[in-house]
Amino acid sequence: MPEPISTPLALAAGASALIVALLGVEPQALAWAMVGAIFGAPLAPPAGRMRQVLVFAGVMLASALLGTVAADWAGTTSPRWRNAWCLVLGGIFHPLSAAVVAAVPSVVNTLLQAFAARRGGSPGQQGGPDGPR
Repeated sequence: MPEPISTPLALAAGASALIVALLGVEPQALAWAMVGAIFGAPLAPPAGRMRQVLVFAGVMLASALLGTVAADWAGTTSPRWRNAWCLVLGGIFHPLSAAVVAAVPSVVNTLLQAFAARRGGSPGQQGGPDGPR
């Protein structure tokens, strides 16, 4: 008699099916996007574990969607071309998106400092150019 499926495994399977249905991509495209993201992972800049997991998941989903769109745009109906697009995009997007995500905090900090300098105070200081109120 087979063992009953555990609740976390059932939730993971349901969430995966929901994501694939919402994206409108084939599971095979998602699998090839994951392989591409794995190949691109060593090229990504080092980051914390949570950031790596989130970037990997985002790259995998985006590559599957964009690979499917690229195959449709190119007019190919073969699943092999779609899978190839997903593989290549996953490998390219992983280091690029990881670098972008790593650069976001410094870009936001620079913008906040420029805004604060324009207003005439530091980010922690309240008030306008005349000083604190």
